[in-house]
Amino acid sequence: MISLTLPLPPSVNVTKQARKSKSGKIFMVGGEDAAEFALVVQFEVNRVNEQSPIAARIMALSPKSRLKVEVWFTFPTWRYDSSNHIKVLEDALAHALGFNDMYVVELVLHKVV
Repeated sequence: MISLTLPLPPSVNVTKQARKSKSGKIFMVGGEDAAEFALVVQFEVNRVNEQSPIAARIMALSPKSRLKVEVWFTFPTWRYDSSNHIKVLEDALAHALGFNDMYVVELVLHKVV
């Protein structure tokens, strides 16, 4: 298990933007907010990894290892949609720890106000 304290990830509603390719297909691209959050996650993972070998062991897992992610989001009010923040967090963690987020087979979300 690795425990990280991170700022609230940006909502996928503001980080993903629709673009049109030259052929007319619509695709989604990440925004600057998601990239900045990914840098914060990478910094925190590196910091924790210096203090504890557990992060290194997670990074050394087989890329196809089944993973569980447990998250506590703290919001100022109940009006926030926590599921809109999960994808940005998963992507940043996957990049920082070197796993494919499609192997997250269990996701536990706690919403705290």
